[in-house]
Amino acid sequence: MDSGSASAPRLSDPAGALERLQGAPGAACPRLLAARAYTAEQLDLRRERLAGIDCPEGVSVVLFGSWARGELTNESDDDWAVLVENEDITREIVDPVEHAAREVFGQGDKKPGPQDLFGKSFWCDELVRQIGLEEDSNKILTRRMLLLLESIPVIGEATHRRCWDRVLHTYLDRASKHYRPPRFLLNDVVRQ
Repeated sequence: MDSGSASAPRLSDPAGALERLQGAPGAACPRLLAARAYTAEQLDLRRERLAGIDCPEGVSVVLFGSWARGELTNESDDDWAVLVENEDITREIVDPVEHAAREVFGQGDKKPGPQDLFGKSFWCDELVRQIGLEEDSNKILTRRMLLLLESIPVIGEATHRRCWDRVLHTYLDRASKHYRPPRFLLNDVVRQ
């Protein structure tokens, strides 16, 4: 079925799947459930701490990895970034949000990994510009895949959603109708 058709089935919301699994014989997952509750609690705390900052339209503070999967533990690091919708939004607008996020995330031993992927700002334009081309770097690919597969907004939900949609639709728009799902998307997911 053409993924762009109006009659294409929508993905169901996977929320609650772990709780439903709990009812199956031998399928107890107490550590995963505890991590999910801890993640929700920590997200609420971080959202409260960032509630007072002015987050302009087109800017979002996003968490990745265990935060987005609902698998946060005391040992998890803070893989965060400021996601900026387009290059018309200047560094002058973004810097105060990045500074505020840095005060909330990545303190002490919670710093993002040394790969230079997180703990800073990046623009959605950069994520979609080079999909499948020679200039598509590992850093951009990783950020793009994590945005699609393991990201959750702390503030700026609408911006996060628009960027998520834009990345996915760029993959779909570049794909030939003969290749569903798109080869570039499959290739990138497998590479990650």
